[in-house]
Amino acid sequence: VEVGAQNENQSLLAAKLKYHVHCVEPSPKSFQNIYGSMIKKLRRNKDHIYDESTKNFIHLYNVAAGRESDQMLDFYTTGGTGDHVNQIDMWNMKRGPVPEDWPEEKKGKMVKVPSIQLDDIIYENKIKPNVLDGLGSDDGSPPPPIDKVYALKIDTQGYEPSVMGGLTKSIQSHKIQYIMTEYWPKGIGLMADRLDDPCSVAVPMLNTLSDAGYKLFALPSQGHPSAWSFTPTIFHHVSNWKNRPLDDLMADCQHYLNFEKEFPNPDYHMGYWTDILAVAPGAEPFVPKKKPTKKR
Repeated sequence: VEVGAQNENQSLLAAKLKYHVHCVEPSPKSFQNIYGSMIKKLRRNKDHIYDESTKNFIHLYNVAAGRESDQMLDFYTTGGTGDHVNQIDMWNMKRGPVPEDWPEEKKGKMVKVPSIQLDDIIYENKIKPNVLDGLGSDDGSPPPPIDKVYALKIDTQGYEPSVMGGLTKSIQSHKIQYIMTEYWPKGIGLMADRLDDPCSVAVPMLNTLSDAGYKLFALPSQGHPSAWSFTPTIFHHVSNWKNRPLDDLMADCQHYLNFEKEFPNPDYHMGYWTDILAVAPGAEPFVPKKKPTKKR
């Protein structure tokens, strides 16, 4: 299950491996781009990567994952990587529209998109994907009921706590084996209108996973490339694992907010982030597949 897909690559790879892929993308423009690119790649099938059944494993949903179903959410869409719920100037980390002098090619528009709880797809099996020519079964029948989800990826520009809020049944029942979520404390605070205390929103999201028995794994810290251009010192500090208090979720969250205090940059306001991998009790062992070594 991929939430906030933006492009087709990961879904196509999973479908090629015969995983049923449920791709949730609220941006109307990104959704059409993903669908169009999938059809193009499946039909072109360069190097015979996909077989005829690959399309049967792909299921697309043009909706927003959220805390509740059947809501209409304000959504800012450009078709790019920064599309998000609500009208927010992500670059300057402020609520409201982007500046008037924002480049025209980066400007988007506000639309209304329907919301669903991911539990309705994963746990209840009651939300069906969009019916699209060239994807899904030939007879138009819905995908098989979900018994287990091998992996869930969430990347929603700070809206992750709301997405998790619609996953409580699936999390508590360990129906999802691996959950990979972006963890951007400042973005989470902005989205929840809590920039005064982002960690009060960000940390409970991780506690929900930990309290349900998931084991949390930290991934490297990240920032926008413009942050590194200010001074290389920031990159070395941010990427140094020894600087990160991994044994305390609240301290780790505050660690990200402190970067901007330690390395102030008048032209950079987005802050820093990471990804968190949550592993359910009894999850199948993850064994990376390696390409065979060529003999010389």
